[in-house]
Amino acid sequence: MYLSSTFRVVIILAYFLAMFPYIYKPLDAAREEIRLITILPGSRNDNISISISHIPFRISERDSSSRACPKICWSSLQASLPSGWLAGETLEGRTIFHCNGLSNETYPTETQKTSTVPYASWDHPDPTFAQAKYEGAYPARKTDQHHPKFEALSYTWGGTQGTRYIHLVDGSTLKVGQNLYNALQDLRMAFQPRVIWIDALSINQDWEEERNQQVKRMQHIYSRASRVVVWLGPESQNSTLALRTLEYLGQQVEYTKSNFWLPAPFRKEKDWWLPEHRIDYSPEVWDAIVQLVQRPWFGRLWIMQEIQLANQEAIVQCGDVEIRWYHLRRAFLKFRRITSGIPQFAAGTFAFYRMHHLLDLALNMNDGGFESIMTTSLNCQCTEPRDRIYGLVGLLPRAMAKLIEPNYALRVGEVYAQTLLQTIRVTNRWLPMCIEKSGRGPCVDDLPSWVPHYSDPETYSAIEAPLAFASSSSAAQITHNPPNELEVAGVFCSGIAELTELIPNEPRVAILMIRRFWEETLSAGSYPTGEYTLDVYAWTLAMGKLKECWTQTDFDPNLADAKAVLEELYNGDTGHMGNCEKCFKPWVLRTFQRLSGRRLFRTQSGYMGICNKHAQIGDQVIVCLGLYFPILIRPAPHGTHELIGRCFVHGIMYGEAILGPIPKPWKVSVSRTTSLSGVSVLEQRFVNLETEENTHSDPRLGPLPDEWEEVEMEDDVQMGVFLQHYRRTGTEEIFNSDPRLFPEALMARGVSLETFTLT
Repeated sequence: MYLSSTFRVVIILAYFLAMFPYIYKPLDAAREEIRLITILPGSRNDNISISISHIPFRISERDSSSRACPKICWSSLQASLPSGWLAGETLEGRTIFHCNGLSNETYPTETQKTSTVPYASWDHPDPTFAQAKYEGAYPARKTDQHHPKFEALSYTWGGTQGTRYIHLVDGSTLKVGQNLYNALQDLRMAFQPRVIWIDALSINQDWEEERNQQVKRMQHIYSRASRVVVWLGPESQNSTLALRTLEYLGQQVEYTKSNFWLPAPFRKEKDWWLPEHRIDYSPEVWDAIVQLVQRPWFGRLWIMQEIQLANQEAIVQCGDVEIRWYHLRRAFLKFRRITSGIPQFAAGTFAFYRMHHLLDLALNMNDGGFESIMTTSLNCQCTEPRDRIYGLVGLLPRAMAKLIEPNYALRVGEVYAQTLLQTIRVTNRWLPMCIEKSGRGPCVDDLPSWVPHYSDPETYSAIEAPLAFASSSSAAQITHNPPNELEVAGVFCSGIAELTELIPNEPRVAILMIRRFWEETLSAGSYPTGEYTLDVYAWTLAMGKLKECWTQTDFDPNLADAKAVLEELYNGDTGHMGNCEKCFKPWVLRTFQRLSGRRLFRTQSGYMGICNKHAQIGDQVIVCLGLYFPILIRPAPHGTHELIGRCFVHGIMYGEAILGPIPKPWKVSVSRTTSLSGVSVLEQRFVNLETEENTHSDPRLGPLPDEWEEVEMEDDVQMGVFLQHYRRTGTEEIFNSDPRLFPEALMARGVSLETFTLT
């Protein structure tokens, strides 16, 4: 076949360019350089042309530690408001004022006087109150003159199939994936260049040392970018309809860090902000929304950090249609209220599980601490197992994040072991999700049992129990003997004497198994705590979360109702639901879903519990200092033990194994409170049933020694739990654990502390 001379020249030129790939020049570490990509203007069908620049990007210690805007003290702001008014803080940190339609004199404007529904405003109700006092530096995290102005791209790399060449101004080429090529086509402007940071191009992926350094800097890149651009992919499957629908929904509502729904100040729909208000979308709209949220971007691990660190200017783009993340996240939060009964989001569907992930993604995940962040990332995708840690560093509490140095030369198991030890070092606690025996994988099979497998969902879900305080407010006493031994201080409780088979998925079969174990236990006599057996089963199956203890729960029954449900389950026809069970159907379904794949057990001393599938008769229940749950360990050679996982044991979940029973008339209560940093946290409190006194002080501990004092300070480890701090008088030493629970103090009380060596 004869080819024209022009066509031959084109082929030769293309081959010539492909033979001269772009060669990365090293970044200057002394100048703290990053690479920025400039996408040159052009029409959609033009070849992609870019330039790459090295730009200094210095982050001072002050920059890296400031995540909030300086504002007036929150209590002072509340005190400045007229009667009936409250101030809240949006997820982005902006102050919003609201009232609940009280007397007209509380409203300063005619517009507000005619309002018959709660009113919200960005302005203080007192027009003379200085705006700078409550807005601070809002909008937060804007690029200033000390940082280069650029956008940062958040996208999905896609598979390895299909590559394209892009051209640089120096005549060289770079090979990129098809997904990035499509993104560059949609992001390119027609008449002006666009400066953007793109991980696949801005980091030399073939040089491990640079990758280690730049991955650590990504948290600053995404938080200091002028805006983050999320690219979901090309326009398809009615994506524009879905985006515009969600944008409009998000424009009607506001949501605060303290979990309040409010009407958006400039809303068009009167009642959409109400939690109970449903919105009737057509099947076509719901189908479009489902197709949108099923896109790969929403399931990628790296995007959690990228979008969570973005400022309020972030946009989400599909094809050439874009909306603000600000509105999309509010629409996702509203999903929980409006998708019930929608076939496309039926329980068990992919969209149902994706919806729950989107709820987490829409909230401020760095408020929940290490365990919450890791749990949220459970089903997110990443090809590099080390990125289960490195890809989330920017969301971790500062004290923890600064200890993690990305190093892709380390074995995966080494990365996970180091992360565990650093977590304990920073928090003085051994977090529950770090102690589950999993199926393991090739990368960690040669490591000891105490090293968590962060890549395995079983690590997170072995016992999905509400938080407890088995070791009270003690600090972990742990010593690492490299390479494989971990010494932990704790109290031996008992060994497992009886154990059920795995509780099946099918509720009817599960009910029969539990009934059988129930009947065997009934003949075993009274419970060690003196409670009735039916009470014990109610508390055990609920894993301690009943209204008597968790007073703020909306979905869980009290003890009497839980017992009534269980009586119907055990005494009635297992194929039908009784009246009580119908009333608490969500609780019943959640309870048996949580029990599925677990085991019930009874200890030699008569305690009842729930454990993971790996437990065996003879395993030992211990309570370790600094660990909120009891754990199971298994005797191993040379006096060592293998860690099996955490468990729930009714009667030792609130410090009883260490301090003894809670004296009457006191009871324990778990509730949510707001920390000094404005974050919602769980707190263990003690309530006197006779005097109604409610205190965080454990009545079993007695008065605080004279040489110690309680201090209020912001919690810098963000564990999602209220931590009381203590200072030794006359010093600056501050501890986040109770000195009355130090090992020497416990031994003086007669507590038999032991050291257990885990391998």
